[in-house]
Amino acid sequence: MWTKKLPMISATPRATASPLTDDSKENLKMLVYESQATTDRLSAVVREVESSANVLQSIADQSISIEKNVNQDGQAAIQSLAETTDAASEIAFAAHSIAQAMNELHNKTNATQVITQGIIALLAKTEAMMQEIDEVANAIQDKTHQFAQEASRVQEIHEIIQSVVKQKNLLALNASIEAARAGTEGKGFAVVAAEIRTLAEKSRTAVEHSNEILINIGNGMTSIVQAAELGQSTAKKGKTNIAQMVNEVSHMATHFNELRIQVETATRASQAQSIATEKVETRVTHVTHLMQDTLGQMNLLLDKMQEQRKQIDLLTRSTDHLRKTSQLIHTAFAEFSTTFGVDDPLQARVNKKVIEQVQDLLSQEARQPEMIELNAHTHEKRLQDLKARMPIFEAIWSNFSDGRFIFSDPPAGLLNASERPWWIAAMNGQKYLSEIYISAISRRPCLTISVPIKNQEGVVIGCLGADLSLDTLSH
Repeated sequence: MWTKKLPMISATPRATASPLTDDSKENLKMLVYESQATTDRLSAVVREVESSANVLQSIADQSISIEKNVNQDGQAAIQSLAETTDAASEIAFAAHSIAQAMNELHNKTNATQVITQGIIALLAKTEAMMQEIDEVANAIQDKTHQFAQEASRVQEIHEIIQSVVKQKNLLALNASIEAARAGTEGKGFAVVAAEIRTLAEKSRTAVEHSNEILINIGNGMTSIVQAAELGQSTAKKGKTNIAQMVNEVSHMATHFNELRIQVETATRASQAQSIATEKVETRVTHVTHLMQDTLGQMNLLLDKMQEQRKQIDLLTRSTDHLRKTSQLIHTAFAEFSTTFGVDDPLQARVNKKVIEQVQDLLSQEARQPEMIELNAHTHEKRLQDLKARMPIFEAIWSNFSDGRFIFSDPPAGLLNASERPWWIAAMNGQKYLSEIYISAISRRPCLTISVPIKNQEGVVIGCLGADLSLDTLSH
């Protein structure tokens, strides 16, 4: 570290020192210029390092803050992922339960469909049987009507027989009367008449009995006919009802089939959901592990950033010591130059009128349309031509509004000029003129000028600058 002070150079020359010749003075002057250029360059490097250290310090602070926020967000994310995992597990369990329930429903739906098909088959058989019953009832009704017709004919024959019986009774009565008139000769005829009467009486009794039987048969046939008609009507109603039941059960079977298809679809969807949920749960668990690993790496990175911040602090202190050392060296050589009479009144060599003319020339160049385009190739061509025509330009360059160089001849020793006072002044729309310093290029006195580059609306869009050689300027 820069902790050792430089020895001070005595302001009084040794008594034994001989007077300096012109060549010696020139050599010493060159040494002083070289030292000033070196110390200026060192100062510039120190400024660059300080600027970079400040940027690094800001980045480190922001990174540490970001790392802490990321760590907090990561912990919250892990908590959310854990909750998501629990929710996914619950969803997976619910999906599995739904899949089981859907399987059971599917099985029951299939069983119901089988039962429904069996019912339809039974109803079809019943309908066929009702059709047969209807046909049998029709046949019975036909036969009953035929029997009724035959019974009606029997009734007619019975009435004829009854009429015959009445005539027999009447004949027997007449025969008895005639036999009684005949006396003894009519006894045999009376016996026959008595027998005829007896037979007539029996026939009457038989006819009356058969009449009752015919009446009962007629009543029975009427009941049979009514029962047949009622059975036929009932059979037709039953057939109609069964047909309606078959139709309704068929519709129900169709709905059950549609329900079965929907249940199968829902079952497959539930199974797919269960599988997908298990995959989600697995992936969420994997992401949780990755987040935990990432947080572990972030914590390591945070430790490294803390260590980097310490190194930046150390660099800042070292840069501060280096700047103080540069100032001591510069002061020491200035005292040396004064002591030995090699100092050069540089300010007296500055021709302010020429400098103003050069600044006007740069301002005129900055207003050219080719320069306003901020094209690197165009800038290179115009600025190299301007430098070739004007020996006073030791270096010439142009910059964008963010400090980056568009072109520089010779190539710039830094990437960005946003910290340079000449760039800052130009960005504020002002002309800039530096103090005299020793050029790092020629190791001779020079100064820096700059002007803003503005677009047609007058907005500053860049910077045009140059280093002027004081030796050429003095001529």
